[in-house]
Amino acid sequence: MKKEVHLLFALLRNALFRQPFVEDEWKNVDWNELYQIIKSHTLQTLVAESAIMLPPQSQPDAKVQSELLQLLALNMSEHSRLDADIAKVFGLLTDKGFHPILMKGQGNASFYPNPLFRKCGDADIFVGEKDYNAVCQYLVSEVEGTKASKENDKHQVVFFGKTELEIHRFAEIASLPQNNDAYQRMVERYFSSPDFVVLAGSSIPIPPHQFLPVYVFHHLWHHMKHHGVGLRQFCDVALILHRLAGKLDLNQLKEDLLSLNIMSEWQLAGNLIVDYLGLPREEFPFYKKAARFRVNAMLKLVIEDGNFSTNRHYRYKTKYLIIKKARSFFIHLPRLWCMSKMHPWWGACTFGSIFSHAIKDLAASHDK
Repeated sequence: MKKEVHLLFALLRNALFRQPFVEDEWKNVDWNELYQIIKSHTLQTLVAESAIMLPPQSQPDAKVQSELLQLLALNMSEHSRLDADIAKVFGLLTDKGFHPILMKGQGNASFYPNPLFRKCGDADIFVGEKDYNAVCQYLVSEVEGTKASKENDKHQVVFFGKTELEIHRFAEIASLPQNNDAYQRMVERYFSSPDFVVLAGSSIPIPPHQFLPVYVFHHLWHHMKHHGVGLRQFCDVALILHRLAGKLDLNQLKEDLLSLNIMSEWQLAGNLIVDYLGLPREEFPFYKKAARFRVNAMLKLVIEDGNFSTNRHYRYKTKYLIIKKARSFFIHLPRLWCMSKMHPWWGACTFGSIFSHAIKDLAASHDK
């Protein structure tokens, strides 16, 4: 492991669990390279305090410190605005008789030692298949300041002022080797009895604590299979498990992981969450030490991807969809190799899913 990646994990362990630094490790650190990795995983606000608390000779230079503090101040302001907008939207939807659930994002932030340090994103709101069309139509047609944007099989993007909302008919659509039928049954069962967080003075429903680790981890792994996911999402899982330690029904958790067919993935990821991010081993249910080459393949994939594949450069402008798909496929090849080293079946399933989506998109464009 490169020294700068090793030091990034030291920063995260301090930020998440207040693990002290080993001062000798911070001699002659290349902050230019370390900061580039931090930025690619959008971890600036999370590690800002820890970086500035390093011994003076090991701290980043004044320019980086100034940028970290500015980003932290902006993020705190963004949290306030986002919380207020979420509270307004949930109030509007609830008054209309809908039953929205806030997924990820600001709900996950509530599990952090300081929620304001977690990087803000959009707001994912689950409403279900039954209410999906009615909710989207209501927001776009009757709520002032909203604007519809892109839509896919899973959700509709709606802008509420500056806030990007993803209105979900499905929480997620699980792909092989995960069991989508089992996943949809879990969502239907668990989301009917949500837990709550307080945002801007309002009680906002989130997935119940018993299901939350499974839901957040499945979201992480789904993105990791198809496009990539950064360390920020692993931090979410670590802190959720830390806060819920001793409060989960482990028999039910085991049943859910096995039903979804994600136990092996969960246990492999546990090696990163425990051994690198610092979650106490006893707080990660069903921890199992994995072969070093499998852990290294996972680490390589996560580090090289960056936050939602920032480092992969998937975006490519061309009027020819087939060229875009061919380019994307060659970008995927090293990722598929890493997935196969983690488990051959995972690589095969991911290849099949990516290939079938490409064929579907090409067929749809031909029909237009």
